[in-house]
Parts: sequence; C-alpha cells; structure tokens
Amino acid sequence: MALSTQMLLIKTGLQTASEYQIDIFRHLEAAVEAYTSRTLVSNGVVEAVAGSGKTTTIVGAATLIPASLKAIFLAFNKDIATELGARLPNHVPAKTLNSLGWGICKRYADGVAGHKISFDSFNDSNKVWKIIRNHCSKADSANYGKDIKWLVS
Repeated sequence: MALSTQMLLIKTGLQTASEYQIDIFRHLEAAVEAYTSRTLVSNGVVEAVAGSGKTTTIVGAATLIPASLKAIFLAFNKDIATELGARLPNHVPAKTLNSLGWGICKRYADGVAGHKISFDSFNDSNKVWKIIRNHCSKADSANYGKDIKWLVS
C-alpha cells in the first residue's frame, strides 16, 4: 500500500523532498512490497552531483525499510561508512565492501574448523592458499580457490 507524499515525509523524517527524492522513496516502497510478496522489482540508479542530497535521501529511504527485513548500506570508504552508520537506522548497518567480505570470510573460516584467522594471515599469497586448503574442502578449493585468492588480493 503506497503511502501519501505527506506520510512518506513524516516516515522519512524530512520536512520537504524534491520530486526525485519522492520518486526514490516510492521505488523503495515498491521494492519492499515486491520483496515481501516474492515478486520482481527493477533496480534503481541515482546519479547526482555533490551536495544534491544523496546522503539525506539514503538516510530517509533507509527509514522506509522495515526492521524485519535485512538491509545493508555499502560505502566506498570507511569514513563514509562511519558517517552513515551514525545516521542510518539501527537495522541498516553501513560497511565498506571490504569489511563485508572480510566479515563473511572470517565467519566462515572461524566456523569451519574453529581456527581464528587474523588479517595478518592474508598478507602473503602462500598463506592465502594454505588457508584455502585448510578451511575448504578439496572440491571447494578446486572450484573457488582461485576466486578467493583473487578477491583477497
């Protein structure tokens, strides 16, 4: 059920919004509805200059995502992730792509064999192959080893 423009503004915490921001909020509303009803929705792309309100729009849009759904904001660098992390709702964490990938790798590696892996373990290419061999099955190592090595590098 689409919210009225006034209700969108109230829910996002904005006093005013441009027609572009409203379009973005409407698209996100449709995406949330589609996700919860298991139907397809198209992606959205925002292209805008510095100072045009992208961050304000992101923060407003994040408030439209129900806390029951999983969402994450991926930032280009740690400073942006830190700034947005303080402004986004608690149920929408902000991370860098590197941080997300590292967390997934570390969680997988720590859970597979109970070995704790530190970032230092990934500094040497031989160590990377050793970790892959120690923590992945032979099939996974053969299928994904080169990709894992490439991602780590």
